[in-house]
Amino acid sequence: MRRLRLLAFFAAILVLSTLIGDHFSGLESRPSPARSVFPSDASEGTSENLHARLEFDWLRLHDPATGRIPKGIAGRELAFAQHLVQQTDLQSVSDDGAWISRGPSTIGGRTRAMAIDVTNEDVILAGGVSSGMFMSTDGGSSWTKTTAPNQLHSVTSVVQNRTAGKENFWYYGTGDRAPFGLSTSAEGLLGTTSVYRGDGIFKSVDGGSTWHQLEATISGTPDHTDAFDFVWKLATFGEGGVLAATASGVFKSTDGGESWTQPFDLGDNENSPSTEVAVASDGSFYVTISGDGPENGIYRSADGDTWENISPVDWPEATVKTVIGVAPSKPNSVYFFTHVASLQQQLWKYEVGVGWTDLTGGLPFNAQMTTYGGSMLNYLRQTG
Repeated sequence: MRRLRLLAFFAAILVLSTLIGDHFSGLESRPSPARSVFPSDASEGTSENLHARLEFDWLRLHDPATGRIPKGIAGRELAFAQHLVQQTDLQSVSDDGAWISRGPSTIGGRTRAMAIDVTNEDVILAGGVSSGMFMSTDGGSSWTKTTAPNQLHSVTSVVQNRTAGKENFWYYGTGDRAPFGLSTSAEGLLGTTSVYRGDGIFKSVDGGSTWHQLEATISGTPDHTDAFDFVWKLATFGEGGVLAATASGVFKSTDGGESWTQPFDLGDNENSPSTEVAVASDGSFYVTISGDGPENGIYRSADGDTWENISPVDWPEATVKTVIGVAPSKPNSVYFFTHVASLQQQLWKYEVGVGWTDLTGGLPFNAQMTTYGGSMLNYLRQTG
């Protein structure tokens, strides 16, 4: 009986030794199925599993087909990486000019700004609210993008200095938002929001080929709407004069945009969502302010500092946007096309010394068109 007990004891010792040996020798080929090893536990092992680091390395490096870590794996990895560097020249891939545009080529986006060079009608500058500034030197047959990748591409207005000897000076404004009453993503001044938020005015001194941002118009605070974050319209006058119609009011510069004054300060007035400026060939200034606030109306000035409200007696109490068209050959005749409400527009003609003429009755579709103003005014310029 004593002999049987001794044989059973030694058999148990043998089985236990075999199991312990299999556990340690098996770390190279498989991890323990009873443990879950994560990188955070594996740097030096854990109190529950002293071999966690070994198991983690095995999980990362073993060959699934053999269950073992291949011999010389580190040296083979380095050799493979060196082969990739020699085989692929990434710099030449981006510079060899072999890139082909794959589209989409049928979607042009929304172009809010366009101007023809007064010195060469084959030179056209155009800008989109999300695509930047483009230039054509062959009448529109081909185009080159002139805004740099690190510059704002939310173009809303472009204008050229027409003074002799200053024609190489161009300006474009930035910032486009949803029309009055609509909203998108980030809160700001006037309760406005926009996917295409701007930050100031850009200037070119080489005919629109390159651009730089005017320091006096930069806020650098994309989380809040500042004075030049939404520039609706630009106009130039004299050698260095610039007018900027923004969501905060109208600004004036006489030194090419280096400094500004604000003859119209709308502040936080959320009732004035849109402004517009124009300069007639005789040097007189015109401004329109939209919304349903007290500033809503049409203004005229001889110097850009002192303004007179010249709105018609029966001007709408609220407007969405009013654009201005000045006849170059007749600076005393100015046209105002306003978007009053959904599917409702008005057209007015102002003559200095004469007064107002309501031309709304001549508009097509009983002045109930799906237009925001600008495109229809261009039509009227061409046909009227």
